[in-house]
Amino acid sequence: METVPQYICYSSQETDLLRHLDKCFSPFASEYTTDAFRSAHDVTKTHSRRRHRGWRSSPSNTSSELQLLNHLYRIVAVCDLSPKAVGFCTSRHHIPTGTTDPYEVIDSPHIDLIFNLTSDEFHETYTIAALEAGKHVMVEKPLSLSLPSAQRIIDAEKKARNGARVFVGYMRRYAPTFVNAFKREIASIDRILYARSRGIVGPNASFVSQSGTSATKFTDFPPEAAARRTKLLDGLLQEAFPNQEVTQERRDYCRFLGSLGSHDLSLMREVLGFPESVTGVSVNEPFYSAIFKCRRNGEAFSVTYESGIDSVPRF
Repeated sequence: METVPQYICYSSQETDLLRHLDKCFSPFASEYTTDAFRSAHDVTKTHSRRRHRGWRSSPSNTSSELQLLNHLYRIVAVCDLSPKAVGFCTSRHHIPTGTTDPYEVIDSPHIDLIFNLTSDEFHETYTIAALEAGKHVMVEKPLSLSLPSAQRIIDAEKKARNGARVFVGYMRRYAPTFVNAFKREIASIDRILYARSRGIVGPNASFVSQSGTSATKFTDFPPEAAARRTKLLDGLLQEAFPNQEVTQERRDYCRFLGSLGSHDLSLMREVLGFPESVTGVSVNEPFYSAIFKCRRNGEAFSVTYESGIDSVPRF
């Protein structure tokens, strides 16, 4: 007898639970982590073989995705720091269980898959906890903010019970235009001499604040939540910049590369391969650029990376 998957979601104080709720179940949402951070897996194959139980940690812009896929899963719980957000979400989406304790969900024997869409600082904590509980995890990008942290997640995956795996939410790598058109065109080029990756967008916060399934916002977070988040962030940044002063510029740089910038880097890596080296970097908030040395079929070439946020209203 085939079981219906059960999901639960955990969201942090800065995550709009409702805005991300729909996105979680897009079959093109994520990539598996591996030692080289390179292999990808089409999650639709998993859905076609077996429906899953899981927990979710965040919402999106297209409720139609949930409606089209609701024969493949069952959301059984939702978790957030905000009790009001939990109550609103369980009521709006008819989710039977709501909690502010993520371990109540992670340790539940009735859950197969966890969507961890918390803020970046908590990705490692709850992803590893879920793996140790034998749960598959779909985690929002970035995987984490430091290489040692990412390695700890990979190590936990290797030791996870039930063969639990991690999938990272770089959904743009699965967009039909990218998979069926762009990658095909790049593959048809005999030799790449130079490549440029440019992703400059408008005021992202303005667009995000107006999107989603509901404009309702909640701020009833525990008083200790901000302090815990800051402590975790400080630890990750110390790992990202070992034996160096973590300046505000470096904080902003790390945050940007982990948010908007990571999409472009992900697509670039998928098409052009993993860079051999970084030739140079320019940091001029809110714009960032770099030159990478890459190689394909034994032939070296340079890649210019440009990204940032300006005030032109476009997305």
